[in-house]
Amino acid sequence: MSKKGLPQASIRLMGDKELVAKLVPVILKALESSGFDFTAPREYPMYKDKKKRKEIDPNRSRIYMTVYGSV
Repeated sequence: MSKKGLPQASIRLMGDKELVAKLVPVILKALESSGFDFTAPREYPMYKDKKKRKEIDPNRSRIYMTVYGSV
């Protein structure tokens, strides 16, 4: 069965880069132990001024994951 038909939820982690890096393995371990299927975490840069989007903030991170449920 394709993943398109399955219910899904998104997880977004935003904030201090070091704290986000510590939280991702904890969340992945919890999802794996619960038997959920999920996409690999995708990391995107955060900007110092989100309206101008000129300078990337090296101290902040944004990570997204999609979790698929069972039917």
